[in-house]
Amino acid sequence: MCARKSTRSGMTLIEVVIGLGLFSAVAASAFLALETSSRSYRTEGVVARLDSLARKTLDEVCERLREADFDSLTPAAVASPASATSVDFQRARGYAAGAVQWGPTERLAFEHEPTDPDNGLDDDGDGLVDEGRIVWIEDPAAATPLRTILCSHVSESLAGELAGNGVDDNGNGLEDELGFCIEFTGSRALVRLTLEELDPDGRLIQQSASRTVMLRNTPEEE
Repeated sequence: MCARKSTRSGMTLIEVVIGLGLFSAVAASAFLALETSSRSYRTEGVVARLDSLARKTLDEVCERLREADFDSLTPAAVASPASATSVDFQRARGYAAGAVQWGPTERLAFEHEPTDPDNGLDDDGDGLVDEGRIVWIEDPAAATPLRTILCSHVSESLAGELAGNGVDDNGNGLEDELGFCIEFTGSRALVRLTLEELDPDGRLIQQSASRTVMLRNTPEEE
């Protein structure tokens, strides 16, 4: 009788190792792609939130400036390369006996967060240095003026600008502008704003926006 030759079945150790290696490579690539996508999603969420906040804030700022009397501006219209970070103005509240009735003085201003004063340090431990906010103050000379915070997360400097070096670093025609600033071209006010926040991975995200508005009773209207 002839012995029947046996047929080898199963996998060798080398084949198992190669298979595991290929599986690990594919799994690692899939995990890396998923992590990259997740990181991008988290960053895009911060960008979208800052963009929405910047637009909403500019809507509120420009609404108030649009109703302001040009001649009531203090300081008077600031021309480039300087810019204003605080302006006082008055808005019309109605008419009486054929004359405009002006409301109390109002102020739009950039100020540093109370928990993070202007000292070059991250005092509040949020990863940001000297961040600020925009406040609207009604009747600032009063004993208890009405204060409304329009926006937080305001960068100390406008995007691309280095504070205090007397140079137009970002090429917008202004020098050392803060994260909220107003530039006047004639009687038109150009409002600029940069917001910032750390994304969940600790990366600094900045979002900027700008808008032009014309005040009331400007020379162009005369």
